[in-house]
Amino acid sequence: MAAHLVRLKLTLLRNQLRGSIGQVLGLVGSVLGGVVVLAVVVVGLAYLRMLGVDDAGAWVTTAGAVLVVGWLIAPLGAISGDQTLDPARFVTFAVPRRQLLTGLLVGGLVGVPALVTAVAALGTVAVWSRDALSAVVAVLGGILGLRTCLVGGRAAGTVLAVLQGGRRSRELLVSLGLLLVMGASLLPLMLTNGVISVSVETLRPLARVVGWTPLGWAWSAPWDAAGGAPAVALGKLLLGAALLPVLLRVWGVLLERQLVRPPATGRATAHGQRQLLARVPGPTGAIAQRCLTYWRRDPRYALSLVLVVVLPLFGLVLVLVGPLSLEMWALSVAPVVAFFLGWGLHNDLAYDADPWWLHLAAHVSGRADRAGRVLGSAVWGLPLVVVAAVGGGLLADRADMVPALVGTGAAVLGAGYGVSSVAAVIAPYWAPAPGENPNAVPPGVGMQLFVSQMVTGTATTVVAAPLAVPFFLALGGSGVASWVALVLGVLLGAGLTALGIVVGGRLLDSRGPEVLARVRR
Repeated sequence: MAAHLVRLKLTLLRNQLRGSIGQVLGLVGSVLGGVVVLAVVVVGLAYLRMLGVDDAGAWVTTAGAVLVVGWLIAPLGAISGDQTLDPARFVTFAVPRRQLLTGLLVGGLVGVPALVTAVAALGTVAVWSRDALSAVVAVLGGILGLRTCLVGGRAAGTVLAVLQGGRRSRELLVSLGLLLVMGASLLPLMLTNGVISVSVETLRPLARVVGWTPLGWAWSAPWDAAGGAPAVALGKLLLGAALLPVLLRVWGVLLERQLVRPPATGRATAHGQRQLLARVPGPTGAIAQRCLTYWRRDPRYALSLVLVVVLPLFGLVLVLVGPLSLEMWALSVAPVVAFFLGWGLHNDLAYDADPWWLHLAAHVSGRADRAGRVLGSAVWGLPLVVVAAVGGGLLADRADMVPALVGTGAAVLGAGYGVSSVAAVIAPYWAPAPGENPNAVPPGVGMQLFVSQMVTGTATTVVAAPLAVPFFLALGGSGVASWVALVLGVLLGAGLTALGIVVGGRLLDSRGPEVLARVRR
């Protein structure tokens, strides 16, 4: 079983080199990223080799514990999650649990994250090759640490899959994962600007404590051996070795539960509540109302909604660090919210996937499809932008900027809707299916997603750029420019939205079958 899964993963990796350009670029990008990380690891290990025993032990133990925690929380983010060994794929196969556990564990070694972890774990031998005993303990500790990361990560992923059985729990987990990813992305900035200070003096006592926890048993054992405490090192190795059967047992029980009782989708129910867009006639209103349902109930859309609301709040970290003033942050909230609202529709067709063939079968016009999706977002997105503009202007004590903020937000929102209405037809890309992890990305697709998102984001910024002139004039104190920005922004936003709906609708009418084939890949 293990050999079969390894061959399967190697075959999938080989097939990516024969796939689309996006898949090839994604695979090459992930490999290059791994090479860069490996280079950093090698340089770091070489530096630690020159430090004293206590200093090197503090850094290695802390870094090892962070590595284990990273594997444990990685399933929440799963930005580059590898779904080729998703246990849900084995539900219909009568594979014994022990064989499946072994296969998944060994197969998990085939991948950039696992290989980087293996090099880092076994590379600690270079730090502790100060004497024979420390080197042997480092080898054993590296093996235990690597297995702890792999088994812990798999167990955490299975726990997450079990918890995702309900819609509300999925939405909560998606939100938590996004917060973790965004928080982690801000750590380097906070470290370089001194918001968080890390020194070996502060790490040493913390590392001593962590070394006596499951997170640090394997990593701190060589430290004790090099420090003249071989009995303590042996005890930590035994504790680390005893931890693995416990993790395997927990993982096995959860995996068996997931395979026997996979998450079930709930039955659709009809409600007699009055619909918000019931007065909008024809297919445009029906599509808009359906998109409103997506925004309320689909975890994939909930991820975008959390991004719209939470990302501006993370700008407060920049305020605390120093590069951004509170006034500029408050004045930038409305344009940022508007950008992510409009840009967020650039791949909306891919989220429909198979059900979108009903549009073709019912001869729904492309213009109605484009207009309905924009309306379903704008009915709540536009008021949100206005609220952000008014609140930002008052918070910055710049009431004179409120008209300019409303106009700029309307222009950016309209630009996003216009660009997205066309881009979703021209270049739809992979999207998670209903019920899948909204953060998960199959191997080889990450670079394609990155390029598509960069192109559409840049296009949105460019077409909304004319509002920059009156906005900055208003920022300088011109009251006339503030009202000019309001009028020009509303007209520009409405015009760009209408133009995108018309152009995107015509393209969708002419390319409907091709679009369906791409979103069903």
